[in-house]
Amino acid sequence: MRGGWSRSAAGAIGAGVLAGLLGGCSSSPTPSTPPSTPVPSSSLTVPGATPEPTSTLAAGAHWRGLPPSFDDPGTVRAAGVAWTSDDTLLYVVLWGSSTCPPVASPATRSGDASIAVVTDTARYRGKICTADLGPATTVVALPAGVTPGAALSVLVDGHGPARLPAAAEGGAPVWVDAG
Repeated sequence: MRGGWSRSAAGAIGAGVLAGLLGGCSSSPTPSTPPSTPVPSSSLTVPGATPEPTSTLAAGAHWRGLPPSFDDPGTVRAAGVAWTSDDTLLYVVLWGSSTCPPVASPATRSGDASIAVVTDTARYRGKICTADLGPATTVVALPAGVTPGAALSVLVDGHGPARLPAAAEGGAPVWVDAG
C-alpha cells in the first residue's frame, strides 16, 4: 500500500484543520465586545454636510433636504432658488444622490441683477454614490456688486434663469426645470 498511509495522514490532518476552523466560527457564550446598537437614520451624516439646517445662516452651509418652510415641489426639478431671512444670502436647492448630495459653489456675478451658480463637481470625484435622487440645499452669498434683496435672475448649472422676485415680495422658492 504504497502512498495509502500518506493519504490517510493527509485526510486526518485536513479533518483536524477543518474542525479547528469550524470551532473558531462558533459563538462563545460571552461576546468579547458588546453588540452594536443601530444608529437612528436621523443621526447619520454625510462627511462635510450638516445633517439639517440650523438657525444660523452662513454662506457655504449645506445639508440634505429642503430649506425650512419649503414645500416639496412634487417632482424632481433641476434646481430651486429662494431668499433666506438674510437678503444677502440665497437657498439653492439641487437634486442628486442622497449619499453624495450636490453642493453649490459660490455664486458669480453675470450682470447687475443676475448671478450664476454651479455645482461643485469635484467634491465626490472617485466616490461611490447611490443612484437615488433627493434635494440638497446650499446657502449661497450674493457676490459683490449685486444689490441685496433686489429682484434677481439666477442661472443654476446652465438651467433657468430662475427669476427671483425681490426679497420683500416673499420667500417662496422659484423652481427651474432641466432643459
